[in-house]
Amino acid sequence: MTPVERLREIHHPVTHRPLPTEVRRLIDDAERRIEDLVTARGDTSLEGFVASDFAMVYPLLASIAEQFGVGSFVEWGSGLGVVTMMAAGLGFDACGIEIQPDLVLAAEELARDHEIEAEFAAGSFVPASAQFLLDNAEWPEYLACGGSDGHDALDIDPTDIDLVFVFPWPGEARVIESVFARICDPGAMLLMWERVEGARLLRKD
Repeated sequence: MTPVERLREIHHPVTHRPLPTEVRRLIDDAERRIEDLVTARGDTSLEGFVASDFAMVYPLLASIAEQFGVGSFVEWGSGLGVVTMMAAGLGFDACGIEIQPDLVLAAEELARDHEIEAEFAAGSFVPASAQFLLDNAEWPEYLACGGSDGHDALDIDPTDIDLVFVFPWPGEARVIESVFARICDPGAMLLMWERVEGARLLRKD
């Protein structure tokens, strides 16, 4: 059985609920800062960065916390860190890995301003041991070319992660599943939010 074949999709009921005031405030502030970053760069997008639908992701995280409990959370490709901060607010020990250092700095500033304890590191979420999985995949050059291991920067062993969150680009989901299956231990879960497919929660058996 290959590592990917050990991934099992989990059905989890999602209780739709109003966003807490502090979460709505965080999302609104983050969206303003994203607009400011785009304006400052003079273009319409940040390389490799598209914000997730934060208001849709929050009830998913809250339902997972209620059903499975909280533990170690890592966001792969954390951008401005909003999902990581929402996870921290729910009680997860939350960290984010982002390839663009300026976005890491922006995430750290946002967390400080909202008094949220979350840690961020610049680097790749694909360690050297899993780089071969990218060889034949359509993957952004800035990720496929390697870079420092974000897990090392956070002093986290991927085998200790309980929940990974990813908002993948179209066509990237299978490669992300392969990386997750390769480096995380049985029992770990992968939550992916895709604009077309919606949410998928996978557990490694």
